[in-house]
Amino acid sequence: MVVVKVFGYIADIMGWDEKSVDVKGEAELRELLESIVEQEKLVKIIELIGKGQAKILVNGVEASLSTIMQQGDEVAIIPLPSGG
Repeated sequence: MVVVKVFGYIADIMGWDEKSVDVKGEAELRELLESIVEQEKLVKIIELIGKGQAKILVNGVEASLSTIMQQGDEVAIIPLPSGG
């Protein structure tokens, strides 16, 4: 299983804060997310990451959507603070 956790307003976008996904063989993080996230929500999350408003961590280390996932990995998608 891979555990995906989302925090802050990203959890509000997703409608959940944690999901577990069974991974068979190798899968990129993007593929894993596509299997559990509605398309329009995934587009929004990718947009936030692209703008530097959110980060992906895999096992506590910054990662990308092309990171290969393995059983036992933990993914965190966290919003970054912003202000003015």
